[in-house]
Amino acid sequence: YQARDGKWLSVGAIEPHFFANLCQALGVPDWADRQLDDSQQDELRERFRAVFATRDRDDWVARLAPNDTCVAPVNSIPELVDDPHLRERQVFMKAEHAEHGEFEQVGPVLAGGERSQPRHQVRPPEETDTDALLAAAGFDPAEIASLRAEGAAE
Repeated sequence: YQARDGKWLSVGAIEPHFFANLCQALGVPDWADRQLDDSQQDELRERFRAVFATRDRDDWVARLAPNDTCVAPVNSIPELVDDPHLRERQVFMKAEHAEHGEFEQVGPVLAGGERSQPRHQVRPPEETDTDALLAAAGFDPAEIASLRAEGAAE
């Protein structure tokens, strides 16, 4: 849902107790009994849109997250890479590109997996199978050329 400041919130209150907590925290406890009523879903979503548009994203997160509501911010890329929790979990690893230099990328994040990874060396474009991979994913040659021209793929 989009908040007043244009930023977004994710809401994953699927289980009834989380949904009830969300409705209570939003000040509309009577909505909780409508969670599973298919005929009410469009109205509930519209009401949630209207309510979430009344405050900034971070205000909502501060208010709702501690109350078992399954609400979280949808972070921008800069917010994501600066997230203290992800930093503590060592989610990012160093990589190096011959032309563009050093950068960070998401590393393996499987539970219990090795976090300290060697620096990843990005292979030169002529040594990759990018075109074949994108073609297998359904991109046609013109789309692949466009992705390459935009710098979205190498």
